[in-house]
Amino acid sequence: MPAPLGDIAHLGHVELLTADLDGSAWFFTEILGVTETRRLTTEPDDHLDDGRIAAKWLSFGNKSYDGETR
Repeated sequence: MPAPLGDIAHLGHVELLTADLDGSAWFFTEILGVTETRRLTTEPDDHLDDGRIAAKWLSFGNKSYDGETR
């Protein structure tokens, strides 16, 4: 196994693609203690056109770029 490249001091942004948004969000919020800070919901004129939650933003901390939960 290769040696680690270094210690992680701060994890700023991570993008995860998942087929199970609710299940993944549950794991991060309930198990890892991450806070949901924002949601993206589809609009009637979007190609998804069903008003569902299409994305969630999660945060481990409280930084100035973390939005409020919507």
